[in-house]
Amino acid sequence: MEKIDSYDPDLMVFRSGGGCLILFGLPFLLSGCLVIALPFLPQSQQVDWFTCFFGLPFFLVGVALVFGRSGILIDKRMNSVTSWWGLLFPLHSKVFDLKSFIKVTITKEIRRSKNSTYTVYPVRLAGEESVSFGENTQYEASRKIAEEIAKFIFIPLSDASSDVEIIREPDKLDESVRDKILRTGEAREIPPTPKNSKLLYDREGEEIRLEIPPMGWHPIFYVPIVFGIIFSCILFGAFSPMLFEKDLFILIRLIPIAVVSVPFIIIFGAIYRFASKRTIIHVSPKILQVQEIWALGKNTKQIPVKELEELRILSALDNAQLKKSLDSLNKENRPQNIPSSLGFFGNAAILARSDRVTIQFGTGLSKEEVEWLHAVIENTIAM
Repeated sequence: MEKIDSYDPDLMVFRSGGGCLILFGLPFLLSGCLVIALPFLPQSQQVDWFTCFFGLPFFLVGVALVFGRSGILIDKRMNSVTSWWGLLFPLHSKVFDLKSFIKVTITKEIRRSKNSTYTVYPVRLAGEESVSFGENTQYEASRKIAEEIAKFIFIPLSDASSDVEIIREPDKLDESVRDKILRTGEAREIPPTPKNSKLLYDREGEEIRLEIPPMGWHPIFYVPIVFGIIFSCILFGAFSPMLFEKDLFILIRLIPIAVVSVPFIIIFGAIYRFASKRTIIHVSPKILQVQEIWALGKNTKQIPVKELEELRILSALDNAQLKKSLDSLNKENRPQNIPSSLGFFGNAAILARSDRVTIQFGTGLSKEEVEWLHAVIENTIAM
């Protein structure tokens, strides 16, 4: 759902529909119209009238996509929230009392269909009832909408997108971590460097450079590789007649070879990247930069300190979304090897966020190393 300029300081308007949905819906609409019209065409006298019913679903889907519109109007002057839907114009609306809402929420939810699984970040007004402002697949887009609503109505923002609810007051939504530390004096002292730490540490003036070395190979990586080999073997069996046909042109033979090889190559490549990746962190009073480097490339993200609004530690269970599942199991049935497996990948990680960028790093470090790294970053940006 997209915010629309209202040119009225007491109104906030959101609308959805139109745009790309029109292009997506036109084939459904036109094909539906064609099938419905077939029995009535002079040259189609042998087409039975009930053929119309086959075109009706396509026609209705096309109408909904091409002409469907919905929206939400927040009116501070009238203390109301109006949710509506219709075809080009509102056909149905529902009015809520603005004062009945106590917070804006962002959650992280998994959507599953027959052929895909994806993550969305719904934004809602929550209270006696709930009003949804859509589901973005990008967290930053949902965060922007949620902050605008919270500041407009002046109610708290609850962010549970990382499985731990963080509540921010409306007048503190744009406060940076640095400003909060200076305001509250909450910066912790840097603890002693953990024993046997893998972190490489270097300081030059106000800038600190930290390096997390590659995780390296581990026997647990053989599990997905074995699955990849099995899947490739199944494909090999399916395409073997084509592979061993003598008179087949060489370029045609390359197609099944590629199909058989790709699953294993993708799985092995992803594991190799994960195992060989090293992370370099640059932090100063002006910027936080995290660079991930592996054999075939690198990825760099950075957040200016004045825009850094969130810096916190994620536990491994929260990060892996396993805590609820583990808590629901009886102690007798709880797998004993899960904590040790999580321990290999690290007991915690650090999450850094601004309104535009999200960075997560520190996976593979011990809990003590992550806490030490977090304290170093906090103290550096507060200089």
